[in-house]
Amino acid sequence: MEIELSMFVRRAAGHYLTGSAGQSAEGPLDGWRYPLLVRLAENGPQRSADLARAFGLNRSTLGRHLARLEEAGLVCHSGDEGHVTSSQFVVTAAGQAALDMARRARMGPLSELLGTWPEAQRSELAQLLARLNHDLDARDTGVRPRHPRSDNA
Repeated sequence: MEIELSMFVRRAAGHYLTGSAGQSAEGPLDGWRYPLLVRLAENGPQRSADLARAFGLNRSTLGRHLARLEEAGLVCHSGDEGHVTSSQFVVTAAGQAALDMARRARMGPLSELLGTWPEAQRSELAQLLARLNHDLDARDTGVRPRHPRSDNA
């Protein structure tokens, strides 16, 4: 499993998810900032400390990535009512549009390939990857994982 997962990650990062044959993404949505924008778009406004913890980055590094996204007009920050000294970052309309375009470009080749799979297999793969990511998040944040009971678990 480790070999197959390693090969998939290498291929996905280097080819399928960039939308090109091994060329790295340019601009504000590179391999580090794209997942930040995805997380903000899917989970709503978040504080930089929470994002740093979720991605295993120090706040300084995360701050540079968020600043680049903000300079590009893809995110903005606003006061966090619960924390006077912190702010929450949110995806702007331009950020959502850029994310939608990047997602289509990144996933096009992989979607085409998976389009030959039966729907049940695509769905199972998506569910298993979601569970793996959820469990990894739970391990990294110390939150106990909750997912549907599975006879295969």
